[in-house]
Amino acid sequence: MRSIILTSAVCFLFCSCYKEYRRTEKVCDQKLYIEIYERNQLGISYLTDSTNFNLYIGQLNFENERYSYKCTSDSVFIYKVSRGSGNALIYYKIVEEHKFNIKELQKRKD
Repeated sequence: MRSIILTSAVCFLFCSCYKEYRRTEKVCDQKLYIEIYERNQLGISYLTDSTNFNLYIGQLNFENERYSYKCTSDSVFIYKVSRGSGNALIYYKIVEEHKFNIKELQKRKD
C-alpha cells in the first residue's frame, strides 16, 4: 500500500512540473516572439528570438488574461491585460507591464 502511495506521489510531482507547448505569438517586426506553454492550467510565457535568448515574462490565466504588445523603434512593451466586466460592458485592464530595449535583447546569449 505504501509503495502505491509513493508511486502516485512521484507521478503527480513529475506530471505537475511538465509544461506543454501551446503557441507562439509574433511581437512586432523585430523577429521577437512570445512562446506560451501550459502548466497546471496556467500559461507560462517567454520572450525569445528563437536563437539567442529565452526570457521569462510571467503566467497567464487562459480564461481571462492575455498579452498585448506595443513596439517603438528601440523598445518593446508587453502588457498583461485582464478581462473585467461592469454595467454590461466587457473591458480589459493592464495588470502587468514589461519594457525591453530591443538592442539589449539582441545582445543576450542565454
